[in-house]
Amino acid sequence: MEKWRKKIDEIDEKILQFLQQRMRAVAEISRAKKILGQKILDENREKKILEKLILKNENSFLSTKNLEKIWQQIFEFSRDLQQKILK
Repeated sequence: MEKWRKKIDEIDEKILQFLQQRMRAVAEISRAKKILGQKILDENREKKILEKLILKNENSFLSTKNLEKIWQQIFEFSRDLQQKILK
């Protein structure tokens, strides 16, 4: 059991690192959106991301419903960051 918990801990750290990288990229995009006068929310982009991830998630232990919940939260956090930067 300890071996698997260590593996989960390592994966959790990688997830955190990837989320931090994603938020840095979101910050850069929000600065570009500010210059270009674009809106924060791009529903079409979010929809395309979800569709792509759902397709890649086939035959997984992660349900489509839970995948969507996770990504909706990530999208919300990303929009929150963009709002802070655009102020």
